[in-house]
Amino acid sequence: MLAIQAHNRASSNPDLKIHALLDISTAPSVSMVHAASTWKYHIGLTEPSGGIPKQGGFDSDWKLAWTRLDYDAEGWPIGRGGFGYGDNDDTTVLNISGSAASIYTRIIFDVSEELLAANSPLSLFADYDDGFAAYLNGVEVARRNLGTPGVFVGFDQMATSSREAGEPEVIPLGNAASLLTPGKNILAVQGHNFGLNSTDFSLKMDLMAGDVWLAKKDQFWSYYIGMREPAGSSPPIETDFSDWVEILNSSAAPINLAGWSLTDDRTEKDKFVFPDISLDPGQVVVVLASGLKDATGTSDSLHAGFELSGDGEYLGLYNNASPRQAADEIFPAYPPQSKFHSYARLSPAGPFRYTDIPSPGNPAILGNTYETILPSPEFSLAHGIYATSQTLILSCAAAGAEIRYTTDGSEPTWTHGKRYEGPLQLTKNTVLRTRSLLEGHIPSKVATRTYLFTLMTSGLVEIPDRDFVVMIGYVNQNPTTLVGPMTNAYPTELVSGPALGQTFVAPQPFNRIGSSNPTWFTTTASFRLSLYDKPEGTRLATRVIVNAVDNATNYLEFPVQPAGSYYLEISEVSGGRLDGGVNRVISIPSEHPIGVLCRVREVLKH
Repeated sequence: MLAIQAHNRASSNPDLKIHALLDISTAPSVSMVHAASTWKYHIGLTEPSGGIPKQGGFDSDWKLAWTRLDYDAEGWPIGRGGFGYGDNDDTTVLNISGSAASIYTRIIFDVSEELLAANSPLSLFADYDDGFAAYLNGVEVARRNLGTPGVFVGFDQMATSSREAGEPEVIPLGNAASLLTPGKNILAVQGHNFGLNSTDFSLKMDLMAGDVWLAKKDQFWSYYIGMREPAGSSPPIETDFSDWVEILNSSAAPINLAGWSLTDDRTEKDKFVFPDISLDPGQVVVVLASGLKDATGTSDSLHAGFELSGDGEYLGLYNNASPRQAADEIFPAYPPQSKFHSYARLSPAGPFRYTDIPSPGNPAILGNTYETILPSPEFSLAHGIYATSQTLILSCAAAGAEIRYTTDGSEPTWTHGKRYEGPLQLTKNTVLRTRSLLEGHIPSKVATRTYLFTLMTSGLVEIPDRDFVVMIGYVNQNPTTLVGPMTNAYPTELVSGPALGQTFVAPQPFNRIGSSNPTWFTTTASFRLSLYDKPEGTRLATRVIVNAVDNATNYLEFPVQPAGSYYLEISEVSGGRLDGGVNRVISIPSEHPIGVLCRVREVLKH
């Protein structure tokens, strides 16, 4: 499959063109894709998968984790400011031309109660080439050449214009008492270059309160090279989509929402209070139920301080009367939700339905609509260990629903798997995956059960043609929590520790079966994988614990965990294999992991 994402320079541009060809350079050449072929396309009014992506790194107070005093930057290198290259005036010279366009810096300083009582004006002396954003105790206080204040700036974003360093710009920040606290405080600055291959770069910062220097450019700062986003503190923020609520003015007159509120708790009606926003007839406003408490001036979106439950909960819109009255509500609760659908009214007074085109901000785009999410099939036979063959009956509580199933570990769909037409005879070890389907309804979640008949010292359930190999997908590296003797990971200047991004989480069906334990269960668990870097030419091993898998002469050449399962405290998982890695030599491109193989050999012990 060839997939292309194209962007215009501006939404008002009069033209946009995509002309794509895919050829194999052979003699003669082979054309794989023609520009005139039939393509599927999606207009970028919304994300293709629906929803609004979360921008990683923010915590519950709408502050970037790395800008906070409590962030663990132990893995960051230490250097004396200023930072840069190419001008022969930088104390800490960074050899990052062509490799990174940004740097993140932090310095912690002390403030006395006497200084705060004086409430002196704060000034930032910024000498930079080419752009920066500065934060005091997590709050953005200054920005130059990096777009709109309060908007997230990615590690690979270039400065919007160039500036030559040499003469600091004095930026007034306000009074000290409004931004600082007695004791320890932190100044955090991210600097960005105008181009990846720029010939020079500089970042030098001084902070003064009245006539007192609080932080100086020639002191020691922690710094991080922008090869990846600086990871959040524990727990890391996962790549995900924000929950959202869209509110439509269905009346014939404008409505001002100032003082109105949105809540998921009937006993706390003012969880989120709207600012001064007016909606014309037919106009909508989107509130991100992101759990972020929006600080004034830090975001160009509306953020409620709560998230929505995927299992369903109460949701209410209240006016600004005293006491508040419900203008609209879903009581007692909206039903369970699907990640690939939104839940909306088809008309102002009509019923709620699921739609397969989530389109926040575009109420006219609904796509197909569905009444319900089907319940998963029910099993007449509990999963477990059996001495003789068994008869299994599947059923669904939804009238008219079709049940499809597989025995090879794959997920059943309308076009994949067998249709259930009567009782199944189970005579051998079987992993059965089932799903309910019915036109006009969203397919159910996949229900998985494991049935074992033949027991040896260890039981094995085979998945034909897959040998229990599960392709998980793209994996990024884990935050700094992996630094330590258990992983034998250590930082270097260009890597700045293994905090190179987010982990990858994939749901996997999991059955626990014990011959003497009556508490058998089945569930869908999150299988979490993360990586760390190693020097060239070395294998993944441990410094303290002897890992038998490392020294074994078997197919697990690259075990992920040391003996005893550092993360997965279940004996059924025997190991894993990672393809790809990160190269420390900056002149050699990194080889990013694109696949993970998990080979589960031992699913039962007794």
